[in-house]
Amino acid sequence: MTWAFLQTGFLRGENNMLIDSFLARHINDNEESPILRLYGWNPPAISIGYNQSLIEFDPDKLQQEGIDLVRRPTGGRAILHWNELTYCVVIPHHRVSLHEIYHQINNALLAGVQLLGINAELTSASNSTRELYFESSSPACFSSSAKSEIQYRNRKLIGSAQRRLGNVVLQHGSLLLGPQHLQISSLMANSSIGQQNEMRQHLIEHAIDAETALQRTVTFEEAAFCIQKGFENTLGIQFIEPSQSLLEGLPVQLEYAK
Repeated sequence: MTWAFLQTGFLRGENNMLIDSFLARHINDNEESPILRLYGWNPPAISIGYNQSLIEFDPDKLQQEGIDLVRRPTGGRAILHWNELTYCVVIPHHRVSLHEIYHQINNALLAGVQLLGINAELTSASNSTRELYFESSSPACFSSSAKSEIQYRNRKLIGSAQRRLGNVVLQHGSLLLGPQHLQISSLMANSSIGQQNEMRQHLIEHAIDAETALQRTVTFEEAAFCIQKGFENTLGIQFIEPSQSLLEGLPVQLEYAK
């Protein structure tokens, strides 16, 4: 099986979401092979789900901290993208169910984090991602886990969101590399110190990062290598360069892409 591979380095949040949306449109319109994109965020950014309210976050606090706020083309809840590896998969669904695609991608991600040395597993929670996000009151993605998401010692390690767009499925998500994501609790609008501390503690209890799991620093480059290998080994993928038309159509000028 042949997929395209694209690693775009660290970009602003708005540009990252523009590229993910473009990849979905391009592959849908041109019937190209699936693609795996790996990337980071500079500066840090909060992304919110397609239907989530912007007013949940304090714009003054975000500006003071130099943190962008962007909306994802997928659902789910908010994530503070800070010291993480983000993946994006766009794949034609060809009558395969969304859950099956979700499960296959997460198996590949699981293999990748296990190559890092983290003895993670897929959660057996009964709730689907959609059910979980509609039932939970927390605005943060990593506050809870849905079925087939990746956990380490019952704490969420990778959070993902998925959406069908035309004849393709866009799924993207975050592998936490360090604990910086916890700072989302201090960026909420109209929240007391007590509420912020409560949310932070809830995140500590329900989410974990690679650095905490391994008790060592995990670099973006190391994580990217392992995740790419996880896809190759689990799904039998041979990665190739993206098509010239895809690279030329990217909505953002890239200094580094392969």
